[in-house]
Amino acid sequence: MGFPGSPSIGTRVDDDDDDDDGLDGDQEESYGAEQQRPLSLPTTQQEVLATFPARDFQPSPWTTNEHWQTIWGARVVQDIILQKVAPKTLPQGWQDVYDRRERWETPDGDFFHVDYLLYDTRPPAPSSAPRPLAIVLHGLESTSWALLPRSMAKAYVRRGFDVLALNFRGCCGVDNLKPYSYHLGFTDDLAYVLRRLHAEDPRRRVYLTGFSLGGNVILKCLGELGEEAARLGVEGAAVACVPFDAVRSSSKIDTGFNRWVYAGNFLKTLKVKAAQKWEKHRELLDGEELGEGPYDLERGLACSRIGDFDDEVIAKLHNFEGKEDYYTQSCSKQYLPRIRIPALVVNARDDPFINEKGLPTPEEVGEGTVRLVYHKHGGHCGFLTGQEEKGGLEEERWLPTELARFLEHVDVPFRALEGGDESDGVSRFVTGDSQSTFAAK
Repeated sequence: MGFPGSPSIGTRVDDDDDDDDGLDGDQEESYGAEQQRPLSLPTTQQEVLATFPARDFQPSPWTTNEHWQTIWGARVVQDIILQKVAPKTLPQGWQDVYDRRERWETPDGDFFHVDYLLYDTRPPAPSSAPRPLAIVLHGLESTSWALLPRSMAKAYVRRGFDVLALNFRGCCGVDNLKPYSYHLGFTDDLAYVLRRLHAEDPRRRVYLTGFSLGGNVILKCLGELGEEAARLGVEGAAVACVPFDAVRSSSKIDTGFNRWVYAGNFLKTLKVKAAQKWEKHRELLDGEELGEGPYDLERGLACSRIGDFDDEVIAKLHNFEGKEDYYTQSCSKQYLPRIRIPALVVNARDDPFINEKGLPTPEEVGEGTVRLVYHKHGGHCGFLTGQEEKGGLEEERWLPTELARFLEHVDVPFRALEGGDESDGVSRFVTGDSQSTFAAK
C-alpha cells in the first residue's frame, strides 16, 4: 500500500510529567506550518489539534500507584467479588450493554462480531444524515462488553455518536474459523469495516477510538491508509495506553510483579485458545499452509512470559520470523508520520505494560497529524482520579470522557454545518459534562 505525501500541518505534544526530558506539561509546543486541509471544515487539522483543551490527569494522593491504577481501574478485584456474591450485577454478554449485534463475514472466509449502541433507537427520518459513528476497539483478550469498552461506548453516545464496538476475531464468545485470529498489528478487519461502512453510506462520518492493542491497531491502520482514511469518511481518532514499542515493552511486562500478575492473567486465556485451535485445526497445522509450519503446542502451553508465547505461537500462526519480527512489523510508532487525520494519543508514563523509553517523540511523529499527551500517572488504562464513586456512573470515568471530548471537539464543526436542533431529542446517557448535545433526528 502506498503512502501519499502531505504538507506538514503540525504535531502538538503535551506532557504533565516533571521529568527533565524537554517536555513541559504547562507549555505546548507546535511543530510544522499551518496548512488548510481540503475538507468541508471551517478549521484546519492543526487548529483542531491545537484548540482541544486537554485536561491534566490529577489523581488523589492515595491513587497514584501504577498497579493500583491498573488493577483497580480494570475492576479486577471488584468483579471477582461481585462474581461470587452478586453475579447478576455484571454484564454477562453483549446484550447487557448494546442494542444489537451483527456477524460480519470477512473476505478471507472468517468472521467477527460488531455490537451497536445507538444514541437514539428511534428509526431515523429517510432524509436525515447518518449520525457520526465512533468505532471502539478493545485490548488484548478483552471484549466489547468489558468495563473500559462499555464505558467508552456510553461516553460517546452521550456526546451524540452512535457506537460500533468491534470484537476482534475469537473475542466475541465464539471461536473464529481460521487458525489465526488477531494480533498487535492485524489491521485487515478494521480496514474492511471502514470500506464497508463507506460503501453503505458515503455521508457517514467515522471516528476511531481504542486502547492498548486496539489503539495500536488504529494508529497502524491510519498510517497504512494515509490520505485514503479521509476519503473513507474517517475524521478523527482518540486512543490511549498504546504499546508503541513492543520490543522494549515485552521485557517490562514479563518481569517481576508484572509477569506474575499481568502476563499470567493474559496467558490463561491465550493458552486455552491455543489448545482449542490446535485441536480444531490439527490437519491444517500439520501441513504447509502456514509457511514455517505448526507451532509446538506443548512449548506454547509451557510459556510463562508473553514474549515467549508470542515467539512460540503468535508469530508462527501469522507468518512472522519470530517475536522480534512480529513486534517490529506490528508496532504503530513507525506509521505515525503517515497519519493524515487528527489523532489524540493519551499515555501514562508509569504504565506497567509499556516501557517509557519507547514512547514516540515529536520528531518521530514528523508530519503526522498526531497530538501526544503523556501523564505522570494513570497506569495501564486506569486513570482513576479517586473521585469516581461520587458520580456512581462508570461512563463518567476520566479516560473514556477525555477521549470522547476530543472526538466531539473534532465533530463540532460538522454539526454546526448540519444545523442540528438540540430540542429534537437527547441521548439515553447524557450528563452535565458534555460539551454539546447533538440532537436525535
